[in-house]
Amino acid sequence: MKILVTGAGGFLGGHVSAYFMRAGFSVVGYSRGEAPEGTYFVRGDILDAEALLRAMDGCDTVIHCAAVTPYAKIMADREAAARIYLQGMRNVLACMAKTGARTLLFPSSGKVYGKKTPLPYREDAPLQPDVYMGSLKVECEKMMREYTNAHPESRMIAARIFNIYGPGQKTDFLVPKLIANLGNENMPMGPAGTRRDYIYIGDVLRAFAILLDKTQNGFCAYNIGSGGSVSIDEIRRTLCEVSGKTLRFINDPEQIRSEEPDEEYGCIEKIRALGWQPEIDLTQGLRRTVSGRSNPARN
Repeated sequence: MKILVTGAGGFLGGHVSAYFMRAGFSVVGYSRGEAPEGTYFVRGDILDAEALLRAMDGCDTVIHCAAVTPYAKIMADREAAARIYLQGMRNVLACMAKTGARTLLFPSSGKVYGKKTPLPYREDAPLQPDVYMGSLKVECEKMMREYTNAHPESRMIAARIFNIYGPGQKTDFLVPKLIANLGNENMPMGPAGTRRDYIYIGDVLRAFAILLDKTQNGFCAYNIGSGGSVSIDEIRRTLCEVSGKTLRFINDPEQIRSEEPDEEYGCIEKIRALGWQPEIDLTQGLRRTVSGRSNPARN
């Protein structure tokens, strides 16, 4: 298997590239930034269809990680985010049709569900996203479904990842932001009781490998998460335990996201049926993240 990883210079794409390269696969990293050391790397933008086509030549599998993921960056320029998600997906699918690449694994999101969806979120639930990124992910999944109608020999995998964390993640996200603030007695924070489904990067990578190994042609969607939820305050307390440092919050009403539910978590029975389950619990994952957060190759 020869794999093209778009967004190889990012947190998820960097880990994906390193993981599959260590597993013995031929990996081509495609990114505007830097790819992990040792990866065959092609510099290019996901919006540059010609450069993407050249990078995809000879690949049979694409893991499409190129995206804008921080909430603040998406909301600051919704049009730019839409171009990257929607035109980026169009470019990937058009290049697959031209090169003959048959498999696409797309890191979708638990944000494709929403407040109206009963917990735990199941893959067959109606997609009713509350946030803009969730809407963009839903549109990308629609394109994948349509592609399989025109190309029945293709395999389109939507991996609906919940709140991923691990070494190398930027402070745009909660866990690395909390780590960067260890020792702070006055960290501004929104509602600390908000509960989300957190999953460690190493478990996500194993899930990707199983999905590529065991899914069939056509479109499929799988939740990737812990199967439960933890609060922001639980994460804070656990980080204090594993680091030996203190961290205290002060309430910041400006950080409230009123459009999002108080709790999110996914049902993971569907991917468990393929032989996967999370192996790294919150304490282990946070300990690994604290000790190795500057090294994205560690998982």
